[in-house]
Amino acid sequence: KETKQNVYADWLKKEPSKKALMDFLEYSDRKKLADAKAWSQAKDLVKTKVKEFTQALKGDHRVPSYTADVKKDPKNPKKLKTVTRYKIESQLQWENFMAAFQYALHIRLAEKRALYQYFLEIARKQGDKKKGEEREMKKNLQTVKDKVKTSYFKFMDKYRQKLYKVWRKAEKTKKDFDEEMKKYL
Repeated sequence: KETKQNVYADWLKKEPSKKALMDFLEYSDRKKLADAKAWSQAKDLVKTKVKEFTQALKGDHRVPSYTADVKKDPKNPKKLKTVTRYKIESQLQWENFMAAFQYALHIRLAEKRALYQYFLEIARKQGDKKKGEEREMKKNLQTVKDKVKTSYFKFMDKYRQKLYKVWRKAEKTKKDFDEEMKKYL
């Protein structure tokens, strides 16, 4: 039972910081992928915008294509599904770019949060270590106080009887002196 507690206590010291580090590394990898996708979507958006702009200069007006993203249902060939209804290509590219950009931003923030969590766990470990040292110092100080108090009481016990005898002797001498003085007065 004691061994389990020791192992678990040791695990609690190491595990949170290792988990935070692994989360940071995972988000770092995911950030690279998300950034690549966002840049790819940004390039596609720029290409589409340039294409749209050149067509506008030529006098061609873009009209939404109803057949661009048509999906036919194999079970029911008369039923058609379209995602891009009433949207021009640049609008679709813009939406794709914004989704990729938002995801990349989310992953970047998650990476920063994981890095913060890692440093927080390290700080907690240092704080626990410092607090443990303070507790140990207080315990040692209390032990020293107890030893001093014990040795003081031993000293007092040792000399209490002698001091009591000296005090009684002084009282007796004072009493005798007072009686002698009364005889002469």
